[in-house]
Order: sequence, then structure tokens, then C-alpha cells
Amino acid sequence: MAKKDEVTEHKRVEETLEEELRFLWRVIDTAPNFIFVRDREGKFLLANEAMAQAYGSTVEDITGKTDADFNPNPEEVELFLHDDLEVMNSLQKKFLPERTITDAKGNVRWLEIVKFPLVDEDGVARRVLGIANDITDRVQAKKAVERRAAQLAMLNRIGRNVTHILDREELFQRAIDAVQEDLGYLRAAILLIDKEVDELYVAAATKDFWDIIPDGYRQPVDKGAIGMAAGSGEVVLVTDASTDPRPYKVGEWLARSSLSVPITIGGQVSGVLEVEDNLVGVFDENDVLALNTLADQVGVAIENARLYEQARQEITERVQMEQQIRESLERRSRQVQLTTEIAQEITGAPGLGEIYNYVVTSVKEGFGYYHVQIFRHDPEKDAMVVIEGSGEAGEKMLAAGHSLPFGTGVVGTAAATGEPVLASNVTDDPHWVPHPDLPDTKGELAVPIKWQDEVLGILDVQHNEPDALTEEDQVMLLGLAGQIASAVESARLFEETQQTLTNTQILYRLSRDLLGHDNVSDILQTVIDGMVNALEADRITIITFNLEAQQVIDFAQGGPGAGQVIHVSFDELWDGLSGWVLQERKPALSPKGKPDPRESPRVQKRREETNCGSIVVVPLMQRGKVLGTMTAINRLEEPDFTQRDADLMMTIGNQAAAALENIRLFEETQLSLSEAETLYRVAQNLGQMNEEQDMFEFILPEYLKYLGFSQGGILILNAENTQGTLKALIQKGQLVEVGLQIPVAGNLPLEEILETKEPVAITDACHSEQPVSVRNLAEELGYKSLLLVPLIIQDKVIGALGADATESVHEFTEREINLVQAIAYQLATAMANLRSLEDVQAALSEVEAVQRLYLREEWERFVPEQVTPLYERVREAPPSLGDNTIPQEEGEATRLAVPLTLRGETIGTLGLEKPEGEQTWSGEEMALVESVAEQLTVALESARLLDETRGRAARERLTGEITSRLRETLNVDSVMRTAVNEIYETIELEQVTIRLEAGSTHSQEERPA
Repeated sequence: MAKKDEVTEHKRVEETLEEELRFLWRVIDTAPNFIFVRDREGKFLLANEAMAQAYGSTVEDITGKTDADFNPNPEEVELFLHDDLEVMNSLQKKFLPERTITDAKGNVRWLEIVKFPLVDEDGVARRVLGIANDITDRVQAKKAVERRAAQLAMLNRIGRNVTHILDREELFQRAIDAVQEDLGYLRAAILLIDKEVDELYVAAATKDFWDIIPDGYRQPVDKGAIGMAAGSGEVVLVTDASTDPRPYKVGEWLARSSLSVPITIGGQVSGVLEVEDNLVGVFDENDVLALNTLADQVGVAIENARLYEQARQEITERVQMEQQIRESLERRSRQVQLTTEIAQEITGAPGLGEIYNYVVTSVKEGFGYYHVQIFRHDPEKDAMVVIEGSGEAGEKMLAAGHSLPFGTGVVGTAAATGEPVLASNVTDDPHWVPHPDLPDTKGELAVPIKWQDEVLGILDVQHNEPDALTEEDQVMLLGLAGQIASAVESARLFEETQQTLTNTQILYRLSRDLLGHDNVSDILQTVIDGMVNALEADRITIITFNLEAQQVIDFAQGGPGAGQVIHVSFDELWDGLSGWVLQERKPALSPKGKPDPRESPRVQKRREETNCGSIVVVPLMQRGKVLGTMTAINRLEEPDFTQRDADLMMTIGNQAAAALENIRLFEETQLSLSEAETLYRVAQNLGQMNEEQDMFEFILPEYLKYLGFSQGGILILNAENTQGTLKALIQKGQLVEVGLQIPVAGNLPLEEILETKEPVAITDACHSEQPVSVRNLAEELGYKSLLLVPLIIQDKVIGALGADATESVHEFTEREINLVQAIAYQLATAMANLRSLEDVQAALSEVEAVQRLYLREEWERFVPEQVTPLYERVREAPPSLGDNTIPQEEGEATRLAVPLTLRGETIGTLGLEKPEGEQTWSGEEMALVESVAEQLTVALESARLLDETRGRAARERLTGEITSRLRETLNVDSVMRTAVNEIYETIELEQVTIRLEAGSTHSQEERPA
């Protein structure tokens, strides 16, 4: 029973304790003060409701956590832990009259805190008890009083200072520094209105303000709190930026509270005084009043500063004007002096280069210009090219061949109009582009260098300050340009005279040297050597062409860099400047450093690979015909060729062309003479030959010698044109045994000759598209090139003349083919004549045989009928007739028998006998007898023909008489009787009969066969 009572009592005690504990927590949570217990690590072991709400948490959630889990201000957290440890370590309570704490909403509260150490039984304090009272209202009231006092003091101080601060920037900076230092605001700034764009820009600000705004920040008027103050002229107060819609870009850089006060000058808003703080509702009516007063003071100070600045500016301008007048007079005097010195110096300059260099150097140094350069017009490029420049920039532009368009820009316009062009501030021109080597140019003046009405060049000066170049510079430089033009013209005339003299000497020496040469190679080398010395060129080449065949004939080079010259094909030459010159028939001048559009990419690449700089190409022309080109080349590091160089090359090229043409005409004459002699010799010898084989063996070496070949042959075709036989063959310069048979079928050259009757030339017989048989024949006979010329008689190909190039591949010229063709024609003509002669001789032999038979028959008939066959006369006896033979005893030398021969037929014999004792016949006697025998034969034939003619005449006369009598008879019987009687009496016949038969009147068609 007692035990049960003890349990009941125990429960009652526990319930009482729990009730008391709950009551204690109600007391603690009800208290407005912050009550908390933290351990040495800063963890909350106990916290009342006020403490948890301050951190936006609950009593249960805050337990076990630290201030760092809720407070965004690390400095406050660190200070809380430091105070806790100090109390626990010292075992002494600590009173903290003012401490700030940042609550869950980001508000800063002011607390009055008492901290007690909680000591354990072992005498060590492991916890601290803290009780805090919120004194924010009291502190803010105190600060308001202090701020008001500070405001009044600040306004008083600024009011005293602004009366003597005349520098606007200093005024602004002092005002915002005083606002921050004296009133304790987070940051402050003065923003002014840019009337042109209706925007606000920061004129002065505290460091904190500069740290958060973007560079070049501008805010539109009427946008945000600051813009609204500027636009309306009214104060704009933002108590809490997080809930106020007026702040601008709050999330980026605006604080929680802000006060925007307009700065008014003469009734116009000129800017805004802006102050900001991170505390909510920190600004009150006192702040508004103070900052309004400060804004008015700033406005008055701005106006005072403006009036002061205006007065000071007017004084400064008057002083500057006086100084400028003095400087202008001094400068003008110095310019006149420098101009006179420059004019005197350039008058005696020996050349244009010295004049230009002295001018740009003296003008730049004497007048203090940023850059000075001289341009001249290049007609070929239609551009203004720099010919001299000052300093390192001038050297770079000169080396790069810097140029400007003619007719546009400062320099181009001055050149086109002949008038000076002044651009005091080139940055105002949107189209003006500075040169990379002259990045600081701000002003430019271009003055023409004129001689009479001709613009010789442009003097261009540049300044690195805008508006530094004036009309005074223009007048001064115009006078100097006149002096430069006079000196340039004098130097140019002197240089032209010297150059003309030098060129004349060069041309004279070259002409003299050319007269001593009689071959193309020597002429080309002489011209090249002369051009290398005249131009001081790195490489000179001369190339002659056959434009119709698109072939290079001669390729000669010279100069220090001749080893870099590459012999290229006609196609590559045609793709470069040489091809352009051959087509246009005028010189081509190509500078270094940039691609020439007249060259193909392949040629441009070759130009880079061979270190080619400037190039000049001129045509070699004679009587309107282009013979070739002459090219001058410099290395990249050497200067460009000039138009004067091109003119000299053109003159020398004309001389070279004339010399080449003379040599070619001489060679042509010699060759034509040689060909004529060859053809004459061939014709003369062929006319004396009676055998075709002799003709072949004579003709073959003749045309091979002309071609310079050691092998060739003459082929004669059979009647069917199926096979040819080599009638003559020369190998290694010697006639060899002939008779080789060559079939026509499959031999394309022979087949082509038979088809076209034209010559066939094969340049590369071993590698051409000929059949295998032709290539095999070429290998067998050992030739590389072949020429076949047809032999034609009566429009029929009977054979061919062949010529073989055995040493190297030979491209037959039209001239060579024509000569061999002419020889073939002569041979064919001679062969035709020979064959015709043989035919005539055969026919003549037949005629003579018939004639001899006729004579023999006629004399056989004539002698028995008309004459005694023998007439003889002996000494002391009358002529007697005897036998028709003259007996002659053997061994008797006194007798002579001479035949009487008529057209190869013997018609008789003339016999003679000397008296005894005369045994021989002299030559005169023999000749006399033969002559008498010939005359006797002719006389006998004439007598026979006369007798024959008389007989024929008598017959014709009788025929006529009979015919006349027959015509006198009018009936058939009389006609028949007369005919029978006349024939009978005339011919003395035994009987004459005329019988008429029926059917004798049938027509030809009816008459039986």
C-alpha cells in the first residue's frame, strides 16, 4: 500500500514539474526580449519564440543550429561567437549596449544584450545565456538627431565652401563625399542630364557607387526613380525598393531605400542628387529637406562655376588668340625662311631622287608635320604612286609600292583637279581609311606640284592632330610646290639629257657591235649583254617564235641571275606577260609585290619560285611582224623598272629585230640560192642521163645533203601498187646494195601517199600512232623521223623519195618538204621524158624500117624501068654502061667503093680507082668522095621523086580530062562508051568492059552481106 502511494506521489510530482516547465516556457516565449542559450560552438541549445521569429524560424527548427545558418552578415556572426566565448572563458557576465543583427528579412536591428556564463559543477562554463532587448527605435531616434545635426553642419559647411569652389567636378565630389561621411548614407551620386539624348550620366559618385554601376552607364529620363525626379522636377522617395515599382534595375544595383532630389538651375532641371541606403525606411522629411537644400546649393554652385568658367574661357581665348597670332607670325616667318632654304637647296640638287628626299625630310622636320610624302601619277595603273616618304613609314610604303586611286580621295582629287585639297579633320569623313603605317593621321593636305599646266606630282602632308592643318599651311605649301616644280623640271630635263646621251651611246655601241655578227646567236648575246649593262638588270632573256606553228625558235639569256632562267614551253610563255605582249604588240611593265592579272596562276607561282621582282617585256617587231620578245627581270629586293627602262628596251628591241631580220633575210637568201643551185644542178644532170638508175643514184645524195641526213632511199612501186622496191639506198652517207621489197598494205605512210598524192612527214616514227609494222621498219632501218615525197607521172604515183633522220627526232619544215617535192617533180619529169623518148625511138625505128622497105621497093621498081643500073668512066674512054658491081681484086689499094645510102637503105655504090703507082687515099680525098656520095644520093632521090611526081601529075591530068569528057555526055550509053574508050586508049589495055546489073541500086541496108 505504501509503495503504491509512493508511485502516486511520484507521478503527481512529475506532473507538477511538467506544468511548471510549460509555464516557464510560456513566460520565456511571451517575453519580447530575445532569450537564448548557446554552446561553445555557437549552436542554439535553447531559444524563445522572439529569437526564432527574428531569424524567420521556429523554436524547434532553430535548436541545434548556429547564427550562420540564418544571418547573412558573417561579421555579425563572428562577433556573436567571439562574445560568447569571452563570457564562457572569463566566467563573467558581459553587457553589450549596442549590437546589430540582420533578421530574416534583411533588416538590421539594434540590440542591447546581457550574456551570463552557465557554469557546470566542475567549474567550467560550457554554455552561455543571452538576453537581448530590441532598441532599434531608440537607436534610430538617436541617429536621426545626430543625422539632423550632421545635416545642418554639412549644409553650413557646403554653403560656405561652394561660394569659392569654381571647379565643377571638385564641387560635385565634395558634395557627395560630405553626404556619405556626415550623414552616414551607404552611397551617393550626382547625375547630370545630357540634353541632346535626354539621358542621365554619372558626373560624380562615391566609391561604392562606382563599384556597382556599369562603365558608361546612362539612364533615360522618366525611367526609374532617378529619371522620374529628373523628368518631373520633384523629389522621389523610395522607402522599400523591393515593393516600390518606381526604382530602375533594382535587382542589379539599386539599394533598399533611395532619395532622388532634382538639381535645378534657372528653373530648369540639370541633374539629380541621388542617395541610397540598405536600411528600409531610413529616409525621412529631414533628409528630404536637407538634400533639397544641398541640391539648391549645388545648383547655385554649378551656375557660379559655369559663369566663372565662361569668364575664364573668354580670358583664355583672348590670351590664346594673342598667343596664336604671335605663334602664327613666328611660324609664318619660320616657314618663309624654311621655304627659301629648301628652294635654294633643291635648285642645285643633281637628281630627282635627291630633290624629293630633301623636300620630304625638310618639310617634316621644319614644319613639324606628322608625315610628308610625294606622289606621281602612273598612267598604266591610273593611280597615284608614292615616290618618296618621310621616316620609317615612308620607307615601308615605298618598298610596298603604295598607291592611291586617281581622281578620288585627298591625293587623287588634287591630282585630277590640279588644285590643293585640305582635309583638316579626316575623322569626319566616313570613307577615309588610315594607312596601317600612319594610324595617328587626323588631318591631311595635298598640294599639286605643277609646271605650267602639267601636274608633276602631289606634295602630301599629314598631321596627328585634328584641325592643325589650315589654309595658312596651304598657301605656304603652294609657294613651296612652285619652287619644287621648277627644280623638278630642271632636274628632269638634265636627267633626260643625260639619259638620252647615255642611251645614244648604248645604241651606238650596240649598233656597232651588231654589224660585226653574221649569226643569230651572236646577235642575241650581244643585245643581252648590252641590256644587262644598260639596265643593271638581274636577268635578260630574248625569245624568238614561230607564231603560226606555236614554237620557240631561239632562247637566249644573260645577266647575274641567268642561272635561274627556266626554258619553258610555248604554252606557258603564252600564259604570261610574253603572251600578252605578243597579242597586244606593246610593252608590259609589271611591278613587284603583287600578282599581275595578265599572268596565269601557274606563271605567277613560277615567278615567286624564281625570285622575280619587277619585269619588263617588249616585243621584237620588224615591219609590223612580231619576231619575239625581250624580257628584263629584277630580284624582289631590287627596285622596280621604270617606263624609261621600257622605252630604252623597246628601242634596242627594234634594233635587235632589224638585225635578226637582216640575218634571217641573208640566211633566207643563202638558203634560197642553195636551193636554186640544187634544183639547177639536178635539172642539168637529169637532162644528160639516159638511165633511171643513174638518175636515182644522183638524186638521192642531193636532197639528203640538203636536209643534212645520212640515210634515205628511193622507192619505185610495181604496176599494181601492191609492193615497192628500193631502187637506191644510202646508209651512213654511202650508197648500199638495193632491192629491198616493202609491201604497201599496212604501211600507212605509203597508203596515205597513194591516196592523197601528198608528202607524208612523221616526226617520231618509233613512238607515233603508226602500226607495229611501220614502227618495226623504223627500228629495222634505224631512223627516228621519216619524210616520204611521192613521184608522180601523169597523175599516177609511181614511187616515193624517202629521207630518214637517224641521229635525233627531226620536225620537217615546210621549206624542206617543198624542196624535196620540187626535186621529186624534176625526177618524175626526167623519168617521164626518158620513157617517152624510148617510146618515140621505138616508133621511129618502126617508121624508118617501113620507110626503108618503101625505098627499097621503089628503087627496085625505079631502076629497071627508068635508068641503066651501071655508069662507068675510065681514063681515055667515054662513059660506058656495065654491071652494077665494081670488081675489086683483093689487096688492091687503088680502088675505093662508097655505098650510096638513103635513110639507112643502100641504093647503090660509088666506085673509084687510082692510076697505077698511087696506092693510098688521103683524108681529104676520102671526105670529098663521101660528100659527093651524099650529094649524089640526095640528087638521085630527088630525081626519082621528080619522076614519081611527074607520073602522078600525068595521071591526075588524064583523070581530069576523062572526068571532063564524061561530064560533057548526057546519056548512059554515051557515058559508058566514053569511059571505056578513054581507059582503053590511055592505059593501052587489051579489053575494057562495063556491065550494069539488076539490084545494083539497092540501098546500103538492102544490099546483101
